[in-house]
Amino acid sequence: MKKLLMTIATGILLISCGSEATKATEVTVDTDSLNTKVKEVVVANFAVDTIKSVLNWKGSALAKSHNGTVALQNGNIEISEGFIVGGVFTFDMASIICLDLVEATGKGKLEGHIKAGDFFNVDTFATSKIVIKSVSNNNVTADLTIKDVTKSITFPAAIEVTDAAVNVTAKVIVNRTDFGVVYGSGNFFDLAKDKAISDDIEFEVVINATK
Repeated sequence: MKKLLMTIATGILLISCGSEATKATEVTVDTDSLNTKVKEVVVANFAVDTIKSVLNWKGSALAKSHNGTVALQNGNIEISEGFIVGGVFTFDMASIICLDLVEATGKGKLEGHIKAGDFFNVDTFATSKIVIKSVSNNNVTADLTIKDVTKSITFPAAIEVTDAAVNVTAKVIVNRTDFGVVYGSGNFFDLAKDKAISDDIEFEVVINATK
């Protein structure tokens, strides 16, 4: 067994009759017990396919609802040992479209209203963002930013990781008023029930990423 003899100067200053002395202590250390292993963590970066990935949305009132999509501007997912350890997704808010209406039934009018100041004010707040903080048992904790307001959210997700690709699908219900989107909310305005718009927005995130 290897032994390492270390001489440690204790720096004890002994002053007696104007003289100085330094005391040394010998310490024997068993180097066999100091075998510390440092494990290297390898993180692979997967780029999000902005064509195959999308954010679906659904907003509702008492007697009706509307749904549509928001395009993904860019994003990436970080993988270590087959698990998601991070990721950022940026959404282009100016790309909001409504899928359940056509021009004759007010599609353009609704889209314009959603993009305006009453709702998401896309001229000022051009993007929204999801930043993954942790993933445990397919439950994702992330920071969601809308209109420069950031809130922590946790939601279940279907996650598939291979050597070449990562696929994630998740449904999230968000209270829009937490992000300053209060138009038509019965909690902020004195409205008849049939005029109030639900505070909850349903989002379905579909992400496809490849190396």
